Amino acid sequence: LTDTPGVGAPKDDEQVTQEHLRGADVVIFVMSTTGSNEKRDNYERMRDIAAAGKKIIIVLNDKNGDIGTDEGNFNIQAIKTKVVNNMKQVGVAKADQYFIVSVNASYAKNGRHMQQEGKRLGNEILCKKGEILLNKSNMHELANVIMQELRHTNTFVILANATREICTTLEGI
Repeated sequence: LTDTPGVGAPKDDEQVTQEHLRGADVVIFVMSTTGSNEKRDNYERMRDIAAAGKKIIIVLNDKNGDIGTDEGNFNIQAIKTKVVNNMKQVGVAKADQYFIVSVNASYAKNGRHMQQEGKRLGNEILCKKGEILLNKSNMHELANVIMQELRHTNTFVILANATREICTTLEGI
């Protein structure tokens, strides 16, 4: 798993991104529900990644805390529809067949922190609150989608890429 610089990063960072994309089995393309899902550059990058034969999972980070509310879920669904339409506009083939998962990274971070603190302090209530936030974050759905996509990836390719990463790291050491 590699976290690369995003679209529009400085030129040196772009080279790093391209190197990692070549070896990727699955690309998790993260955009915010507030703004970046509107940027054409994101969709042009997606088109190029898809054209290279890479699997893409689109993650919408819900920065407004809309997940779990009726109005918020409606807003997120509207954004998902807009994402598919934007993908089609730039020529992403089969745009409506991609996984689009909405998560709230802040809920996940805070929930995990609460659980860790609760365990450290022996506070069951804090652990439970952390669990509720983690569930609300929707990270479990993202994990399921990632595993589903990896299951459809050639095991040899996964092992080969992992072996390559290990060798590169060892050479660096």
